[in-house]
Amino acid sequence: FNITNIILSKGLSKLLIGSGVYCYSIQERIQGIVNAYNFNEKQFNYSQIISINDSNYPIDENHNTLEFEEIKKQIIAFGKIDAFYALNNRILNIFIKAMLSLNIDVSKIDIYLHNELNKPVDPYTNSICYVDPHLTKMGRESVSLLIENINKNNNDVFITKIIKSTIHER
Repeated sequence: FNITNIILSKGLSKLLIGSGVYCYSIQERIQGIVNAYNFNEKQFNYSQIISINDSNYPIDENHNTLEFEEIKKQIIAFGKIDAFYALNNRILNIFIKAMLSLNIDVSKIDIYLHNELNKPVDPYTNSICYVDPHLTKMGRESVSLLIENINKNNNDVFITKIIKSTIHER
């Protein structure tokens, strides 16, 4: 609701929503979007939502090619995009990759990510920074072990490489 309310208050009318497979948490997020439209006395159209099975997209980016091509077709069919709202990190990554492959200038689109902070995503350029939550958790655990090791062995070079490994530039 909060993110959609921000988007609508900016006068952005062509909002594309990237959604995952329909489940309770996605249903709640979509209901918040619909509520924001109603609150702003605007008509919501479910065709604004492109739903994908984001679990088909592992971190190594070996996509299901047919589904990825279908996402691109739906983005083209949507037309001009003023704002894009991704309902999770993985969806954000997939859709941005699709938009870039269509030569859409994503730096001219307001991009939002559903997260606990409800803050806009920084504008994208040619380099997209995507932090995978699973790798972040693994990275924190690795760093914790390495800090212990560094404190014992004073090896501070290796930890920098491990921290950077949790962030992938696309």
